[in-house]
Amino acid sequence: MRWGRFRSVRCACWSPRSSCSRSSVCFGLYTLFADRVGKTGAGLDGLALSVTVAALATSPVSISHAPHMSAAQWGIIAASAVLGVAIPYTMDTLSGRITSARVVGTLFSIDPAMSVIIAALILRQTITAVAVIGVIVVSLAGALLVWSSGGDAVNG
Repeated sequence: MRWGRFRSVRCACWSPRSSCSRSSVCFGLYTLFADRVGKTGAGLDGLALSVTVAALATSPVSISHAPHMSAAQWGIIAASAVLGVAIPYTMDTLSGRITSARVVGTLFSIDPAMSVIIAALILRQTITAVAVIGVIVVSLAGALLVWSSGGDAVNG
């Protein structure tokens, strides 16, 4: 499906550029809040609360699909929950506790590089030159952010 089919809607809020801007703002807020949640709680109580709220918010959709899941699909969902939610968000929160939002943001900028490495080595996907250039640009942007912000990169 191409974007051209939606031009009759005439709503700027659904344009690709607007979506990219909104997701960038949300990711920036996530970085700042991961730093704040990591520094305020003694444990992972803030993270547990946020995952619970997210589960409740998505429950109308997930509950309606639950009866149609096979045992193999439940296994994939469980593995995804641990590898894609529990471990990464715990590490984000803990890194926010011991370092600054600038460093956490830099660590997040490494995510595309890790995704490309996993795609190439484990999933055997062909990586295009555009993808490699994108990874380099995102990683350099994160490194430039820390370098240009000055100060102690560990304690913010």
